[in-house]
Amino acid sequence: MSFLVRVSLLLLLAATVGLPAVTAHSAWQHLMGLPGGMHAGALAHRESLLLLGLTGVTALPLVRLAIASFRALRASRRLARVVASADEGHHDGVAYIRVPDPRVSLFVAGFVRTRIYVTQGAEDAMPPALLHAGLLHELAHLRGHHPRWLAILAVLRYAYRLLPGGLRYFEAVRLEAERQADRWALTAGARRTDLFDAIALAATANLPRDSHQAASAVGAVGVEQRLRWIALDEPGRQRLPIARAALSSTALWAVPLAAHGFLWMDLISGVTSHHAA
Repeated sequence: MSFLVRVSLLLLLAATVGLPAVTAHSAWQHLMGLPGGMHAGALAHRESLLLLGLTGVTALPLVRLAIASFRALRASRRLARVVASADEGHHDGVAYIRVPDPRVSLFVAGFVRTRIYVTQGAEDAMPPALLHAGLLHELAHLRGHHPRWLAILAVLRYAYRLLPGGLRYFEAVRLEAERQADRWALTAGARRTDLFDAIALAATANLPRDSHQAASAVGAVGVEQRLRWIALDEPGRQRLPIARAALSSTALWAVPLAAHGFLWMDLISGVTSHHAA
């Protein structure tokens, strides 16, 4: 995950928290500037409703961010309960936590203490070479500190799900992180065929035996693109839709700017009317 991507995620996270405060400040200033200050009747003014509406628009991503963060915290607590009695495994020098689950899965989790987790189902279903390739992929995530950034990415993705261009950017960033881990695993010694089979097995082992459902699920998580890259040895990096994401982010700032612009126009109008009188 590049430095530019990490900076963009931090800036978007800061904007999610800060923009509602900026817009709310404009609404507050307007309400307090009304004759008699803020009272129940002030909320019925058209200008007040407009500013409060703009505040609500900027607050919506913050509310969704809080919801996503709460869900992520609850999921981490569930994982902690599941692995409370789990033991530690080792394979070719890579340590991991063995999860007592029959499903086939390898993953990295933990915001503070990041660990590799392997389900019992994955140990039983994967030959040693495939398990080694899958562990190298997860080790790449671990060394690149991806879990923390992907956690931030996940909550922002939920917060800005309705933002035009935003969802595509988040998905592209996630896919690039997975592809980066694939490249590192191959460089670290995983055979191309083993990594291909490990990804395909982990993606399809838990699905019903229905080709249409499997194809839909594989495509939805970006596995289909990764398998094509590995099989055809295509160039590793993809172009992120940065321009579209930047345009969408600019639209976020348009709301508080519009609120401040409206407030200044209201003040200028009031001063002009006062001088005219």
